[in-house]
Amino acid sequence: MSNAAKKLARGAFILFEGCDRSGKSTQAVKLCERLASDGVKVEAMRFPERNTEIGKMINAYLTCARNLDDNAIHLLFSANRWELRSRILELLNQGTTIICDRYTFSGVAFSSAKGMDFDWCKSPDVGKDLTLRGCVVASLSESSGSSGCPTASPLTAAALALALVLLHQDSQPLTWSTSWTCPLKTP
Repeated sequence: MSNAAKKLARGAFILFEGCDRSGKSTQAVKLCERLASDGVKVEAMRFPERNTEIGKMINAYLTCARNLDDNAIHLLFSANRWELRSRILELLNQGTTIICDRYTFSGVAFSSAKGMDFDWCKSPDVGKDLTLRGCVVASLSESSGSSGCPTASPLTAAALALALVLLHQDSQPLTWSTSWTCPLKTP
């Protein structure tokens, strides 16, 4: 990696988006380790961030300890990202690259795949003023429900793929480098 790349005026914001159990977390960790070994200032983030007050409400929903309306949980996921906006911008402006395991796209994809209005699903995240630089890796697997919780109903890879493609088309000035992994059948 060149010295110029190591000394970015602003860090890159690299997203891994996709279904549960598709390898996003593994790839995010590997990328963080690789960049750090190359001398790049890097920080890992994961959404939802379950340690904040809003994150604790999301965690209660995801672990079936609390039942919430689909609209309410969608807004909580967005609020979880908003509450960390200042920290993200601070890191990026200090030249730190952020490797993020899920961000806005997964939330919109999951909620719209449940039948919620696509434009409404995007609207709570408009105006975050994050210039997304880097790549979005969308990995899809046959099984999307990892929590075993009936409230987090499993969605088909096809529905999520469609939602992610629509997001890709809708968010063009973003820089996308998309890698699709979509096993349709598990052995």
